[in-house]
Amino acid sequence: MKFIKSIFVLLLSFLVFQSCDQKQTTEQASASLNVLSEIPVLDIEFIPEKYVAYKTKSPINVDGELTEGEWGGIEWTNEFKDLEGDKKPKPLYSTKVKMVWDDDYFYFGAELIEPHIWATLKNHDDIVLYNNDFEIFIDPDGDTHEYCEIEMNAFETVWDLILTKPYRDKAKVINSWHIYGMKKAVKVYGTINDPSDLDEKWTLEIAIPWKVMEELASHGGAPVNGEQWRVNFLRVNWQPDFSDGTYKYKINPETNKRYNNYNWIWTVSGNSGCHAPELWSFVQFSDLKPGTDKFKDNPNDEVKWALRQIYYRQRAFMKEHNEYASNTAQLKTDDLSVDGIDFKPEISMMNGRWEAKQTGFDGKTVFIRWDGKVWLE
Repeated sequence: MKFIKSIFVLLLSFLVFQSCDQKQTTEQASASLNVLSEIPVLDIEFIPEKYVAYKTKSPINVDGELTEGEWGGIEWTNEFKDLEGDKKPKPLYSTKVKMVWDDDYFYFGAELIEPHIWATLKNHDDIVLYNNDFEIFIDPDGDTHEYCEIEMNAFETVWDLILTKPYRDKAKVINSWHIYGMKKAVKVYGTINDPSDLDEKWTLEIAIPWKVMEELASHGGAPVNGEQWRVNFLRVNWQPDFSDGTYKYKINPETNKRYNNYNWIWTVSGNSGCHAPELWSFVQFSDLKPGTDKFKDNPNDEVKWALRQIYYRQRAFMKEHNEYASNTAQLKTDDLSVDGIDFKPEISMMNGRWEAKQTGFDGKTVFIRWDGKVWLE
């Protein structure tokens, strides 16, 4: 897939929730991740990672150990990079993931190199990102709405939730959502919460039942051969201070506050943060023998990406003019193109909101609207 290379504008809103307790909690979490309320110009080339997840013949025994017999023939993802890419130093420690599936589960196996394994949170739906954690983001139908987030620390504590849309589009967070039937396990190669020694790593396995994914996917049951989902991973890593013999956050002496956490990610998303589903990786499901299939680019994803530029520019236009543009001339879209089609999107307005459409490939029309949702008809 050859994606348009462009400089675009992302404007993120502060996190908004229904209850005061949720708002306070989420604002604190947002601050800990250094999420910005507004992103000016983000100069980043969109190069999503692509991965073929193969169907396993036997169920994975979810015990946290990535055994050769279960995972040996499965490729790793590329190692994670900093959230902002080359703007920040290379991650201190390696993180990588493997994925397989069967008729019942989507399996994840991750390896996190870590010399100081520590955790404090033990209750389900604690805000796990306040610990070092591993996070999974899944948008099954790729419309950038109705996606899930799963976070887990070294104690196997999980925070699972659904977002109706990205935070920038005034998401509603469904924190009461739970992945019933999920299997999870961690194996610690070292000693957790013991700063007297150096640890090697922690590995984890997670199995997510397809039945739970049905409310987010375009159909029930397991994916079909060749189906593609949008997936991304994030690792949150805090700088530890163990000078008194126990682990706690390292404090910046200049601010008297804890240092910001590191954010290491599979596909780099720049200052847009991890909640920009259009920037996530692609996972293709295959029922062929591991290592024998190839990722197949969908040309309509290029059309989606070109229309995404309309969305970014509409947000910038709204900020400047307090209304959306009613035509592409106002957005200066002459620089946008897609190989193989005449890219001339049409914008329609209704009640102050907009929708854009463009004829794509394979007889499909691609749509995007004011709140970022993208889909095909």
